[in-house]
Amino acid sequence: MLLLASLPSVATTFTVPPALSPGAQYRVVFVTSATRNATSTDIADYDSFVNAAANGSGSQLASLGAIWLAIASTAAVDAYTHIGGNFTTPVYRMDGALVATSAADLWDEVIANPINISETGEFPSFVAVWTGTTTTGAGVAGSRLGQSGVGAMGSVFGADGSWVQWQLTSAAFGLPLYRISDILTVPDAVPEPGGFMLIGGGLFLLWGVRKRRATTSQGGTIH
Repeated sequence: MLLLASLPSVATTFTVPPALSPGAQYRVVFVTSATRNATSTDIADYDSFVNAAANGSGSQLASLGAIWLAIASTAAVDAYTHIGGNFTTPVYRMDGALVATSAADLWDEVIANPINISETGEFPSFVAVWTGTTTTGAGVAGSRLGQSGVGAMGSVFGADGSWVQWQLTSAAFGLPLYRISDILTVPDAVPEPGGFMLIGGGLFLLWGVRKRRATTSQGGTIH
């Protein structure tokens, strides 16, 4: 039986994890606030769904310009391969919490924190999420998304293997999906407009001091 999640409504969110320095690479993962069934056999349908969620009204992620992939398996593709295979980039939630340091860490049956924050910074209403996927990233035999009338689910509460492989239910049921970004890079720090003015003013004053010194050394009069 599916239960509604009893979580706080809103989390503090970041589009760039605060622990990372400029130039560092990372990926963002979240769970959709919207739901859909698991009857399609085409992974592109699930990708379209998660991209619409990430870039839609109320999303805090549209500014990233990222490509979003469903962490899901169909008969044609396993989630492991679909989201990049053996990637080595760390994965973070929208509140800056680490989920996994790499693909190996993501698929080792333990993640650092459950994936339970949506694109709007809110916690999901459902405990379950469509995956069709085992703890290794391969599709669940007979229960990949769109493969039959039954689909495999993960749990948004899970920090063990249940995050991705938990229970089975009717594929007609509406549930959210996990989605993960392509590889992102922390931008270089850009000075505030006021900072540029201070820098410019400082250079002007330095030039003035040097000008005055040069005039003095040449016997000129300073007015």
